[in-house]
Amino acid sequence: MKEEFPAAKVFNPIMENMVFSKMSYLDEEKTKSKEEIVERVINDYKAFKLEFQMPLPELYANNRIHHYLSSNHLVSFLLESDVYSGGAHGSHMKNFSI
Repeated sequence: MKEEFPAAKVFNPIMENMVFSKMSYLDEEKTKSKEEIVERVINDYKAFKLEFQMPLPELYANNRIHHYLSSNHLVSFLLESDVYSGGAHGSHMKNFSI
């Protein structure tokens, strides 16, 4: 949604929270800003790569948010995530938010 729509002021923070809350496991203190979360992921990857001195696949996180359901009193979104954060295989997750 574009910022000029009034609903964007409500829904954009909800959608950002859906995406970035999946990465909050990185810090027991719950990192506060999305910039800090991204920086932490990148720094952890670089440290891991340096420590093991071997070629590693690139990490990725592909997130898609879909409008799922609306009624007079309810709006629901589906977050689909494809993530590879190291290891043998990536993961695919589906999360709903109301």
